[in-house]
Amino acid sequence: MYEKLQSHSKAEVRKQARQFMLSFQAIVMLNVRDTSSPKETGFEDYFKAFVNNGAGYIPSVEETNESVLKEVFPYLIFLLSLIFIIIFVVIKRSF
Repeated sequence: MYEKLQSHSKAEVRKQARQFMLSFQAIVMLNVRDTSSPKETGFEDYFKAFVNNGAGYIPSVEETNESVLKEVFPYLIFLLSLIFIIIFVVIKRSF
């Protein structure tokens, strides 16, 4: 399941799957015999959907909005900084 998730379209899911794979490899290398159950990671819905070949998973509105904001925010900062630089140069030249 985690090997499949390493090719997921979302970078966060790929990263989490890779971390789980590394932790399982470490368990094998260290010959760990007893482990406590893992805490909830927030990726359970992705994992369940991939067990069923990706069928049935629909991102929530919060996930969609959050990803849009994460993608747009750096561009907004860049554009606003350019506007402030241009305004600064214009004001500096006028004096």
